[in-house]
Amino acid sequence: EDFAQIIGRPFESFYDYFQARVALPAPQDLMAEYETVLFPELRRELRVFPDARNAIDSLIAAGVPQAIASSSHRERLDLMLDVSGLAQSFAVTIAGDEVERGKPHPDIYLLAAEGLGREPRQCLAVEDTSAGVQSARAAGMKVLAVSREVRSADVLAGADWVVEEIDTEQLERLTGLRS
Repeated sequence: EDFAQIIGRPFESFYDYFQARVALPAPQDLMAEYETVLFPELRRELRVFPDARNAIDSLIAAGVPQAIASSSHRERLDLMLDVSGLAQSFAVTIAGDEVERGKPHPDIYLLAAEGLGREPRQCLAVEDTSAGVQSARAAGMKVLAVSREVRSADVLAGADWVVEEIDTEQLERLTGLRS
C-alpha cells in the first residue's frame, strides 16, 4: 500500500509520506544514503524493456521528438539514461528536482512539452504510475499507460489507453505516424 502511494512521485513527497510514519534522518542524509545503495544497483542491474527500446527506436527513425519527464532527481535520471544507452535518444529530459511541483501536478509535463516546442495536447505521454497518469492528464496530454508486473491496470485508470506492453505499431498510430 505504501509503494502505491509513493511510486512515481518526487523524493520530497516520498520523504514527507514516510516522515509522517517513522523518524527519518534529514532529507539530504537519507538521499545520500539511498543513492549509495541504489546507484551501484542501477549500474549492475538496470535493463530496458525490449518493447520500450523498440518503440523509442521506431519513433527516432520516424523523426518524432521525444522527452523524458521523470520524478527522479537529475543525477539519478542521467545515470539511468547513461547505463541504459538511451542518453542520446531524447530531445528533452526533465528531472523531478527541476520543477517546483512534482507529479501528480502537471508542471513536469508542461515543461517537457515546452522543451519539445509542442502544445501539451499535441503530445502523448507514456506512463506507468498513477501519479504520472494524473500529471500528464492535468497537463492536457493523452496518456498511454503501461501496466507491468507490480502496477495493476486499475491503478492506471485515468489513462486513455492501458496496455501490458508497448506495441510499436499502436504507438505509431497514436502519434499519427500510421493511420
